[in-house]
Order: sequence, then C-alpha cells, then structure tokens
Amino acid sequence: IDDSGDWSNCINLMLKYGLVPKSVFPESYTSSNTDQMIDYINNSILRAALLQIRAAVAEKNETAAARVLKQDVLRDIYRILCFHLGTPPTSVAGWQWRDTEGGFHRLPATVQTPLDFMNEYVLKRKNESTSSHNDDSLLAYDTYIMCIHDPRHEYYKRYTIPYSAVVLDRTNSTTTNDAIYLNLPIQEIKQMSVHMLQDSLPVWFACNVDVQVNHELGLWDAHLYAREELYGISVDKYAMTKAERLQTGMDMG
Repeated sequence: IDDSGDWSNCINLMLKYGLVPKSVFPESYTSSNTDQMIDYINNSILRAALLQIRAAVAEKNETAAARVLKQDVLRDIYRILCFHLGTPPTSVAGWQWRDTEGGFHRLPATVQTPLDFMNEYVLKRKNESTSSHNDDSLLAYDTYIMCIHDPRHEYYKRYTIPYSAVVLDRTNSTTTNDAIYLNLPIQEIKQMSVHMLQDSLPVWFACNVDVQVNHELGLWDAHLYAREELYGISVDKYAMTKAERLQTGMDMG
C-alpha cells in the first residue's frame, strides 16, 4: 500500500463511509508523516502475510483458510492505522460551529452519521429528471472526470487500470469501481486546468515531481540540477520521450 490515490478513490471512499468536519476527526502527526507507518505495514506485515496466504492456498487447495488469514491481517492493519491516525468517528451528532460572520449553528437532529453529514453539506447528485444540480454551494462530484496524457495510447478514448478500485461496488460485490481516465493531448489538459483555476475551481493532478525539486528551498524546475554537466555525460545520451518514461515506470500520465 502507499499514501496516495486519485479522484475516483476519494469519491468511492466518501460514498461508502461519508465525511466529518475536521474538528471531529483532527489531524495527527502521522497523518502528515506517513512514511514510517506505511513502511512498517508493507515490510513487516504485508510481505509475510502474502506468503502465508499463498501457502495456505497451495497446501489446502482452497480459499477458506486464506480468507481467514486475510481477515486477521486486515484487523492488524486496522489496529495500526487507528493507533496512528485515530479511530474513525461514527457520529457527528451535536456538532456546532460559527460562520464567518459569527453566527452560531448546530447540526440538525437528522444529521447523525458521517454519511448524513456528507449528503447534507458536501455532495450533491444530479437530479435525474433535469440532469442539473440545484445547490451551487455543494460539490457536484459526478460532473468531474480524470484526464491523463499518455502518448503510448490513442487520444480521446477512455482507459482504466485493473484492480485500482479501493472499494467494492456496494450493490454488486462482483464489480469494482476501477479508475477511468480520458486520454488527452497535454495542451488540452493545460487549457482545461487554466480555465478551472480562472473559475476558482481547484485542480487535482499527479506527476513525477521528485526528479528536479528542492523541498527545503521550495524550488521546482526542469533544469534545477545540472547532473549531466557534473558527471560529464551528454544530456541527449540517455534522453527519453514521455512515452518511454511511462514505459519504464519513471513518469505518471
């Protein structure tokens, strides 16, 4: 596992579990510094658990024993996550706040759970009869799409990553909500991003930022480090196209 995800992961988790105000489930030290927690889960638990589960299937030629092991491992991982991040709250009843003008508010009695809170104050769904949204203060999550730039594949087509879903479809346990991406030329993605920012809308994006970045100085530039000059190696000798960088796992879409 890792500490990452995308829009579809976020939405699927929200639709299953809901949301709460930050003061109800505040940040912890680990929530902003997850490296050691993730490293422990991956290297001290998951790798060994994987071998045990495979052995159980191989020895008994059935999945029942493997499923028991899997549930036990998941309980341990949940225990670790709760230890570092806190136990997810199941109720928001009675939460109160003041708005920017000092007005006092309290959640109505109908809002009890994280799903109640999300449906009342955060998300809005399309009205099936009019295909429009009637409350501009809420997030019209079902009108957003994820775009990628992958020159290895044909543009203006949708692609998915198998087994990328983090939540099984609640209405059909045999289907998953795998991430779906629309492949577009990079210039069109840039233009759409500019338009969204001009409309005061946030843009979520993922890219390979660690190649030429200095976090301490806050610098990010494609030519920040002149490593080729330092080592006396031609810049063009090992140059790769975007497609080649994706092929070798160096870049994201």
